[in-house]
Amino acid sequence: MTAPSAGLHLRHWPEGLPHTLAVPRCTLPAALRASAARHADKPAIVYGGATTSYAQLAQRVDALAAYLQQRLGVNAGDRVLLIGQNGPQWVTAAYAVMRAGAVLVPVNPMSKAAETAFHAEDSGARVAIVAQELLPQLTLGVAPGQLGAALVWAYADAIAAAADDALPDWARAPAQPLNDARLHAFEAVIAEGLVPGAMPEDADALAVLPYTSGTTGKPKGCMHTHRTLMASLVTSAAWKPVHSDSVVLTVAPLFHMLGLQNGMNLPLVLGATAVMMPRWHAATAAALIERHRVSVWSAPPAMVIDLFSDPGIAQRELSSLVTLTGGGAAMPDAVAAMLLQRHGLHYQEGYGLTETASFLHANPPQRGKRQ
Repeated sequence: MTAPSAGLHLRHWPEGLPHTLAVPRCTLPAALRASAARHADKPAIVYGGATTSYAQLAQRVDALAAYLQQRLGVNAGDRVLLIGQNGPQWVTAAYAVMRAGAVLVPVNPMSKAAETAFHAEDSGARVAIVAQELLPQLTLGVAPGQLGAALVWAYADAIAAAADDALPDWARAPAQPLNDARLHAFEAVIAEGLVPGAMPEDADALAVLPYTSGTTGKPKGCMHTHRTLMASLVTSAAWKPVHSDSVVLTVAPLFHMLGLQNGMNLPLVLGATAVMMPRWHAATAAALIERHRVSVWSAPPAMVIDLFSDPGIAQRELSSLVTLTGGGAAMPDAVAAMLLQRHGLHYQEGYGLTETASFLHANPPQRGKRQ
């Protein structure tokens, strides 16, 4: 006999959504290759007025991965630091590290030199990939156990000449000369067109080592395999929902799990499009949502409030935005009510941790329990 209370916790479960999901046993680079095979000419990333197709992204990832393997001696399991603001080069670098079978160590671009040195020493990284304005954060050496090489990119190489986005000066700065044999120019490296080794296939291999402050002492690295990342992505996509036709606004920092998972991995694994911003700017975000028909956005309440309180928001066409999710703080009740009444948007509050690869649990899409 069924107990009277059985199933009550499922009474608001989204209709048609299964109670269990199968997690694909594949690596993230393999998932990107599959997306590129299905959507070769589709925009994978839109940034600074320019578009990177899935075919272009996959080719650049392969070339960079091959250089890491063949020129810099990066082997399976090696750690590689990645330091920079959002942009196509960050995405290319992240997937190239994993394509080489190595482990991505994302670092907060606001870190000081001593903090970056800690990440390198604690993770055991010997190679870094860095945006040019952050190069002073790195201390390169020649002794065993030190960072010995760095790939350096300039955001401007990915920006259209006629871009009208509100881009900061450091994003528009042209590539600077590199006068050190230990420094390698990002675009020149890719232009070599090297071919990488076999695609990594072990879904249980370590993929990303993000650092979190935890509760005591120095930051600690959270060990995520391809499968733990995919588990979060699969459940997140089903619950929100997000799909291959989605257009995702990517503004949360990619070094952080909110941005890395929701703004980068999720759209790329699904074959969707990521409209990317180097840094938050409310008016630019509104313009991008309108111009590119953005349908999905994950953001903390403060960012949502900033956007919808912008003086010019009433003149923007934002009807394409249908999935609005976030966490990190409680959404004020009055703001949630305004979003629903004026824009028909349910702000879907959720919760996750660096330790859980972002998505852990969330309110049902049409049953948002406020705050």
